[in-house]
Amino acid sequence: MEILKQNQYQPLPVEKQIAIIFAGTQGYLDDLPVEQCRRFEDEIYRFIDDAHPSLWNEIRTKKVLDDELRGKLKAAVEEFKARFVADQKTAEPAHA
Repeated sequence: MEILKQNQYQPLPVEKQIAIIFAGTQGYLDDLPVEQCRRFEDEIYRFIDDAHPSLWNEIRTKKVLDDELRGKLKAAVEEFKARFVADQKTAEPAHA
């Protein structure tokens, strides 16, 4: 439910809604604690902005997640998720 929340007066573009709903419905958030979901959401938007900016325009203009676009979105989400999980592990305090 965390991923569906939007700040007041800050509507989320449809292409970003599609990306995070895709990530959520495909199970990419299932292993994350709820308190990390908003951070995941914020960071995946920045990741796609930087690494796959044409993806936003493609989602916006196609208006349908066909197999090709779904594959591109899946690849971007998987690439980001791997980095997110790796960053989480390096940020965890070492056990004594």
